Amino acid sequence: MLFWIFILIILFILAKIRVKPNTLYHISLISLILIAGFRTISVGTDTLTYNLMFLEDISIGYYGYVEKGWVYLEKLAGQFTSDYNMFLCLISTLTICPLAFVWNKYSTNKQLSLFIYFATYYYCMSLNIMRQCLAMSIILVAYKFILENKKLYFLLFVLIASQIHTSAFFVLPVFFIERLKITNPKFVYATIFLSLVIGITPFYQLFSSFTGGYNNYMQDSRSSFYLFYLSNIAYSMIFLFVYNKSNEELKSGLLFKIYFIGVIILNVFSQIKTGTRIAYNYTIVQTILLPFFFQGKQNLNAEKILTTYLISYFMVMILKNSAEIYPYDTLLFEYLGF
Repeated sequence: MLFWIFILIILFILAKIRVKPNTLYHISLISLILIAGFRTISVGTDTLTYNLMFLEDISIGYYGYVEKGWVYLEKLAGQFTSDYNMFLCLISTLTICPLAFVWNKYSTNKQLSLFIYFATYYYCMSLNIMRQCLAMSIILVAYKFILENKKLYFLLFVLIASQIHTSAFFVLPVFFIERLKITNPKFVYATIFLSLVIGITPFYQLFSSFTGGYNNYMQDSRSSFYLFYLSNIAYSMIFLFVYNKSNEELKSGLLFKIYFIGVIILNVFSQIKTGTRIAYNYTIVQTILLPFFFQGKQNLNAEKILTTYLISYFMVMILKNSAEIYPYDTLLFEYLGF
């Protein structure tokens, strides 16, 4: 656990000092790739399952209900190596690099974007739900294209992402939310409140017939649900806090609208794990949106509050060992011959 907290602290310090040139930023990216790529199969809840899937797919063929794009990646890697850690390095690189590509273009502080990505636990989740997090990275690239009004490219990257994880299909409504107006506080507050109310009803049962191979995610564990629901309330409050402190230009932008829709989906589908997977494809925009919020001395106190929330959220997740990422063990030194 201390290993992950140490990384959080280092990324936070680097985000604050903003060293130029970006050598330390690039070192941070490479380090995270290596940490994920050379982990043992005991790090990450589904790492062992993915290992068995990889060996099965490269030796026999299609495995289970997993999306074909993931299988093609496995088979492509299998043409060069049957070493699972080499495959993990490939997946980690394909997950981190698209993020860095978009941050380089749109983030006002790339190192801060990396800190937010880590503090919101997306990186740690990528050691478990690898397909989902790879799809999220591709979706962020898709958002880049829709911001540039390149809608065909947006569709192409959504299609690619959906071949890695089906939940990516659910970002297609982004096509239509540009006309959504969220500059009216009463509308935003009422919608957030309504979504939280819906989230505690049996509304989720309506969707059980549409989840296909993901039916195992339609679980209603009450003890875990209440904890998750409380975190959604806190998440909604932080969204409203950011909303109130942001200027009209930021709130009327597409990124904020995507963020808003992500919060709504997260609340409405509180009882469905599949729903949270869909929401992640929207809330990933935090990594390029929030650095705008951190700009300017007028937001100094608000920045402290938001930073405290991000660190607190990470601590809650790491203390319950979400995604089962510790104890951490690596094979890197064995590969280096030490």
